[in-house]
Amino acid sequence: PVELVEEYNSKFSAVASEFRELPSTPFKKLMIIFGLIRMACVVTAAIGSASLTLLISLLQFVIMPASFFVSICTLLLLSPSIIAAHYITIVPVQVIMENFAPTWINLYLEINGWFIGAFFIVDQLLCILCYFDTPIGKSKPFGSKILVHAFYGFFNCKTYTLILLLLIRGYNINVTVWMIDYCLGLTYKAAGVISKFVSHWAVLFYQQHRMAHIPRVYDQAHKF
Repeated sequence: PVELVEEYNSKFSAVASEFRELPSTPFKKLMIIFGLIRMACVVTAAIGSASLTLLISLLQFVIMPASFFVSICTLLLLSPSIIAAHYITIVPVQVIMENFAPTWINLYLEINGWFIGAFFIVDQLLCILCYFDTPIGKSKPFGSKILVHAFYGFFNCKTYTLILLLLIRGYNINVTVWMIDYCLGLTYKAAGVISKFVSHWAVLFYQQHRMAHIPRVYDQAHKF
């Protein structure tokens, strides 16, 4: 109903106005602090200390408390149809394959230095490919601004993946299980069922994304 939408937008605007009046920290200062925390986490992950990495990463919520709110919202957003769907399908398939299937059929891939290096090389090659071969339209001209965005994007997004991969070095991925899931579309089907009876992730994403753009909240989380 139109009335419900108007009421929602009106209340949302009122909340945004209240947040706009709160004191703010210069974004460049937040970037420097965030960068130091992230690099410290990379170092502690590289030496294999999961507890120290977690402890240092929590400093982000002390310096930028609004990022904690966005993180919780993101967890709630991804949990039903994405995270839950993955574990609902992968766990039973892996238990069956590793306990009842012939040993030779289970193919493993260890997460080690070579894996991590290859992962990021392939990842960056795909990024370059997408830049020069976009499905719709043309990319912006290559220049210093693109390089700055690429560097910052890598530091902000890829170092997070790097930390996780460093912390799980030595873990063996059961590639056979992933192949079964991919060929049968198990996770995709589970996500569809969950979305039908709980909520589609896109509906939750709309709410989360609007809240992440609230003044002051945006500067401490989503802008990164």
